Order: sequence, then structure tokens, then C-alpha cells
Amino acid sequence: MKNKECRIKKKISFLAVLILCILCFSNCMSKGKTGFKNKIAVVVTSGNKDKSEIVFYDNKLKEIFRRNISFGNIASSFDPPVNYNQKIYMIPRGVPFQNEREEVMEYDLKSHNIHSYEIGKPGLFAFDLTSKYLFTTNTLNGISTLSRFEKSSEEIKRYNTKSFSLNFIHCYKDAVFATANRDTKEGAFTYLLKFSGETLKIEWKKKIPFYGDPCFFYSDNKNLYLSSGGEEKKLLKMNGKTEQLSILNLKSSYPQQIVPYKKSLMITHCDLTQGEGKDIT
Repeated sequence: MKNKECRIKKKISFLAVLILCILCFSNCMSKGKTGFKNKIAVVVTSGNKDKSEIVFYDNKLKEIFRRNISFGNIASSFDPPVNYNQKIYMIPRGVPFQNEREEVMEYDLKSHNIHSYEIGKPGLFAFDLTSKYLFTTNTLNGISTLSRFEKSSEEIKRYNTKSFSLNFIHCYKDAVFATANRDTKEGAFTYLLKFSGETLKIEWKKKIPFYGDPCFFYSDNKNLYLSSGGEEKKLLKMNGKTEQLSILNLKSSYPQQIVPYKKSLMITHCDLTQGEGKDIT
């Protein structure tokens, strides 16, 4: 918890003015089909006032549309926007200690309308979604929560735990996979947890051989991948059928986003807290 709180404080100061580029709509954070082919959207947001905007450009970087948004502190390099079926989803955290928000924001690429899904938990840490549900994590007063918001009924179901600090999540094959840290007498460990998407019960937990902030997932029909996110030069691979875990060794530290390219995966390497790093695997 102390490491996470320290990182969040650094993150807030780093977000004084944050510019996020959504590589719409072929990047690793994209799910489903979408319009705006070969377009780029840039989210310009501030950490100290409720004022942001999304600016759209064509493939020649000519501005084609601009939308002002009355939310501050939208998304970050740790939780970039997710593009799903012609809608962009982001966490608008608002101004710290002034107007902190408890929702996931949906931006419709066709109508440019904004809809908010009220999760009812402060300090949302990460999210992912399916066509039916939104899932989020947050930790408050030593209790970590996985929340599931059903879009049609707005019903919310939660899983609470004091045993783990739930971090980043990824929806894959009717399940929700979460990274989680646990401090024990034997030391600090990171686990990969598999939750049922319907019951939110833990189906299994497996210790993974790196500790810290693994945050970026990628999955296809065959495998699920998770980057270590820290100094470990490792990429975790899970077989989609057997759910067996294996480790792929990389040449550079701080592996982060994973992007499919033809028959390969491209992986960025960057210390997100310091904003340093330029390698690509």
C-alpha cells in the first residue's frame, strides 16, 4: 500500500498537465470494431482544474474536431483510454481534494455525447469492460474492491478483500484477470487472480515471478500476456486453453504496452513514473 500511495502521489504531480495520445483505433487498448479509421485523438487534461478536451486529427495531423469536457485529470499513462465499439472509455478522476469523481466516462465517437457510469467508489484505480459490464478496482482504508457495473440495469456487484491489493484488470473469455500485491512475513509477492465475470468469485490465484506494478495486458484467441512494468525484463504469457503460465525474457526493462503488429507483438519500454524510456521490443 505504501508503494502504491507513493506512486499515486508522484502520478498526481506528474499530471499537472498531461497530454494523452489515443492511437485510435488500431492500438492495444482497442476492442471491437470502430469507425474513424486511421484517425488520432489526443486527450488534453489538467490535474488542477476541471477542464479537458479531446482533439481529433486525420492521418496528416490536420485537426478535424475538438470537444471540450468539464472533467479534470482524465486517464493517465497508467490507465490509457479504452476504445470499444465506437466509444472511448476513461476514468475522470477530477481535481484531487476538490472535486474527486467516482465514475467511468463513456465518449461516443458518433454523436460526441458523454455518459457517466457512477461506480460509487472513490479513487478508481483501473478498469476494463465487456459489452455487458464495466469492471473497476480501487483500494480504500486497507480494503480492495473489484466492482462490476451492469450497463443495462445499472446494478453494481462488488468483491471486497483485505488479503490482496487489487491493481490492474483485464476481461478475457468470460473471466476477469487481476494483478494483486500481497505482503507476507516471507516477503512481498504479486499474483495473477482469475475471477468469474458473473459471480466475482476467485477461481484461482497464481504467484508470478515479478513484484511491483505489472499493468498492461493483451490477449488474443490463443494467449493472454502481461508485461512486468518494472525493472524485470519479463513478459508473462498464459495459454488460453490450459491457463498454464510461462515467462518470455526481454532485452530491456520496464516493458509496458503490448501492441499486435502482423504476426508479432510490439512492446514499449518506459518508466511511467519518471516518464523515461524509448525502447521498443
